Amino acid sequence: METEKIANFIKIHRKEKGLTQQQLAELVGVTEKAVSKWETGRGVPDISLLIPISEALDVKVSELLNGECETVISYELERRKNKYNWQFKLTVSCFLASIIVYLFYLKVEYSPYVEVNYFYRLGIVVLSMFFAWLGGYIGMNFYLEKIEEQNNLKKVSLFCMFGYYAIMLFNMSFFARYTKVSSYNLAPFQSIIEVIKTNNVYDITINLLGNLVVFMPIVFFLIELFERNKLKEILVIAAGISTLTEMLQFLFSLGTFDVDDIILNVCGMVLFYFVHINSKKKWRKRHAKINDKNS
Repeated sequence: METEKIANFIKIHRKEKGLTQQQLAELVGVTEKAVSKWETGRGVPDISLLIPISEALDVKVSELLNGECETVISYELERRKNKYNWQFKLTVSCFLASIIVYLFYLKVEYSPYVEVNYFYRLGIVVLSMFFAWLGGYIGMNFYLEKIEEQNNLKKVSLFCMFGYYAIMLFNMSFFARYTKVSSYNLAPFQSIIEVIKTNNVYDITINLLGNLVVFMPIVFFLIELFERNKLKEILVIAAGISTLTEMLQFLFSLGTFDVDDIILNVCGMVLFYFVHINSKKKWRKRHAKINDKNS
């Protein structure tokens, strides 16, 4: 299939306009990988993108096709024929795997005949979330080219992960507590010091490290799924969720209302916020450098 003429045309006119591959991709609504694919002759644009590309490059559609209309049409027919390719099947398989693994977790969690420790249950949930993430990653990077379609798949992946996490958090905070406890601690750091003094690795891991880490994913979902990026807003939500959880545990005699738990929860979420934001900034800088080299 002859695609070199279209590839060269897009590349030449993009450079004449002073655009990078990333900038052209943003104007058209596709990924930088899609533009690279067109310019190297490994594919041609979707028919629905011909007008946006022409407008971005300030040329006519007929000039863009440059006598290669049959090439675009045949490529489009081939693409539709292979719509359900291995990338699509692998994406769907990952999402199905995540659902199956999570159903297994629910069976383990709610079955009165099965008793497993905390880390085993956590591992099952993490595995199901990993499959949901992997399905989104494969679909976004190897199957879909349009930004809008990628964003929709990203939301599906994040909603799956959020649902898995929310149900697990509910089980950990309320359902999986079998002894009635109704007490409170309002003295900061008192419980933390007492746990450290025990020198019990399991208690320290569950009570201190567990409380520090357990609400970290909430920050991730607030930023990536619900688009809440302001630290003050996240702090209010974080403190509110942690305090509400402690209050409900106390009211229903499911646990101790412990101010130290709230302190550890909030500290863990703040720590994750700064780590996540800085990681995103570094990734964007690195991605920008790669785009500049490629362009």
